[in-house]
Amino acid sequence: MPKSGFAANTQAKVAAAAIVNALSGQAPAEPSFTNTCYSLIAPDYGISVGHLYAVNNNQLVEASGGVSPRDADADFRRREAQYGAAWYEAISLDIWGTKPHA
Repeated sequence: MPKSGFAANTQAKVAAAAIVNALSGQAPAEPSFTNTCYSLIAPDYGISVGHLYAVNNNQLVEASGGVSPRDADADFRRREAQYGAAWYEAISLDIWGTKPHA
């Protein structure tokens, strides 16, 4: 998996769930990992990458995902910028319990 805060956050949630299951005598759930990253290139120009990872034959494999299309139009880039702002707010709230400062 990429070295990113979002990937680490999802890995921590999988580990925490496994610990909770172990303490309650349950088998660990089948893990599923995600990575999402948005980059704001300009105020109305965003790009993204996102992938879902699964375990297959004791190996972590990329199950689905992709990157922003290289030839996307201006409207798509504007929406990516908006999604990126919402993503940052959500991950900040999840990690620190508060929205980012303006």
